Amino acid sequence: MNNDRRKVAFIFSVNGGALLSFVGDGAQQVNPSPNTATQPVNEVVFSIGIEGVPDNRFQAAGTCKYGNAFAGVTQITCTASTDKGDFSARFTTSGKPPRPGF
Repeated sequence: MNNDRRKVAFIFSVNGGALLSFVGDGAQQVNPSPNTATQPVNEVVFSIGIEGVPDNRFQAAGTCKYGNAFAGVTQITCTASTDKGDFSARFTTSGKPPRPGF
């Protein structure tokens, strides 16, 4: 998800409606090959999804690695270390092309 011109966030749903986001500067993204990308992560955001309860934001050092979702089944893997501990999430796509508009 590109939520401003340079910021990139990978958002994973967690049990009970909580969200875990890995955030980084899109300008720092590298492409080791034509169908793969590595996105540096400098922030982890954890939201429990209750109105009025602020998100927990942590400075982080990590990466999200992913393949071309238009090319078939691929995996998104994010890992990051913070002063509150380590966070990780992984998602495997269905192999169907992403829907436009999201």
